[in-house]
Amino acid sequence: MTSPSFALVDPLLTLGLPMYEARAYIALANRRAMTAAEVAAAARIPRQRVYDVLESLAGKELIVRDRSRPARFDALDPKRAMTHLANARIDVSRRAAAQVAAQLRPAWRTACQEHQTLSPAPSVAGQFALAEVGQWRDAVRHSVLATARPPFQGISDPSWIRRVEQLTDAGGTVRCIYHSDILRDPDLLTAARHFAAAGEDARVTHSVPTRMILTDGRSALMPVPHAQENFAGTAVLLIEHPQVVAGLERSFESLWEQATPLCEVVEGMPARVRARARGGDGTG
Repeated sequence: MTSPSFALVDPLLTLGLPMYEARAYIALANRRAMTAAEVAAAARIPRQRVYDVLESLAGKELIVRDRSRPARFDALDPKRAMTHLANARIDVSRRAAAQVAAQLRPAWRTACQEHQTLSPAPSVAGQFALAEVGQWRDAVRHSVLATARPPFQGISDPSWIRRVEQLTDAGGTVRCIYHSDILRDPDLLTAARHFAAAGEDARVTHSVPTRMILTDGRSALMPVPHAQENFAGTAVLLIEHPQVVAGLERSFESLWEQATPLCEVVEGMPARVRARARGGDGTG
């Protein structure tokens, strides 16, 4: 059996596969007829997640399963599979650009009216593109405004926490508004605590309409609207249109004013939940 190398995970992420799916596909490409348990072990995927991962890969026509018991899985020819992923991404990019333009144009028009910008609309060519959600770490210089809602992507990523700490240590600011669903999961609260320790200022509210990351008042990363499921884990829309970004920043500030500091909400929760969120020791 060939030992799987996960050096190709990053290219697969670029093609739109979520992390677990990328690792599972690589494992299956290195060994034929694997059971779900074998895939979980080889790809280092939690057993409770492997069935969803394999079902998603099968739905994307990247793997096949037989009818044996237990079922066994095989990867499709990588040349065929990667061509399929690349073509699907091009299609998603075109649809996403049209959908986002249609959804954001009303906000852009309002911004134009507020600033009495009555001249012909500037070209938006090059100001909307597909990107990876983690690229904010390289783009940011002094400020981050973020909103987080289920599935709370990136909240457990140590590299995100390190970047927040680097930014705030250098005098930058990071603010995040969390959806109140985070209060239901002590593990997520623990992750939020790590961000707070790194210098993030966090608030919580029950109304967070979308996930977004605004950096330096110049660019925004948002989920691709109505994208195919195979890009839900990694691909986002990069927006660099100044007036659209300004409108999103105003929306963030309005939501921030309505939200409650996360530390205040946590202090009002049962002691055992607070203790677990603080690492199990009951201390702040």
